[in-house]
Amino acid sequence: MSFSAIKYIELLRSGHSSARESCAKKPSRIDRAIDKAFKFFIILSNKKMRITSGKARGIILKSPKGDATRPATDAARQAVFSSISDFVSGAKVLDLFAGTGSYGLEALSRGARSAVFVENSRQAAVCLKENVSAIKKSMGEIEARIVSADCFNLKPESFEEPFDLIFADAPYPLLQKKSDEIFALLLRFSSPETLVMLEAPAEFEPPETSAFEVLKRLGKNSKGKPSQLLMRRI
Repeated sequence: MSFSAIKYIELLRSGHSSARESCAKKPSRIDRAIDKAFKFFIILSNKKMRITSGKARGIILKSPKGDATRPATDAARQAVFSSISDFVSGAKVLDLFAGTGSYGLEALSRGARSAVFVENSRQAAVCLKENVSAIKKSMGEIEARIVSADCFNLKPESFEEPFDLIFADAPYPLLQKKSDEIFALLLRFSSPETLVMLEAPAEFEPPETSAFEVLKRLGKNSKGKPSQLLMRRI
């Protein structure tokens, strides 16, 4: 956005007569200025990913450079947590294909009891560790465990009990190629009471053999765009 547009909005906020008179003569000018300002701030806000609510609200989360990971946007997480708010407090959380850990960390900020993050990428794991440290610095001591491993190699005995909340945000090509294995993985670490959130492209449908029922679908409807499936075991 140009300096003139920013200055113009400042004049409007201050009630400057020249700006008011200009708007009276040309109403579309304020619309254009506000539109430019809105787009400008959206661009700025999208550059950094933050915890959106709770004790660690506003903490910036680091993510690896490049396209190796696809961090969940702030807006996507807000939509998910608005839908599952009753299940978060005191929950035991598993964040599979964790990447930056945004889902699990958001849950901790909002009152989850503990979170396990499973990530195989070394580059993503470095950011994940820094993000966990930042949340600890903000909230004090939290129960967060990072497991550097391939999700498919995890064994049920690796953890004490089934989880209350499971977040799974696998790379889309992996989800399309190994959807049966991913749903088997979700089944392995869930109970009938577990709420599961799977991020997937809008056109994705769970396998017919899946043991899960989709309770709600959030996000975009356009092909290739991210959506979030809230599910429970049948």
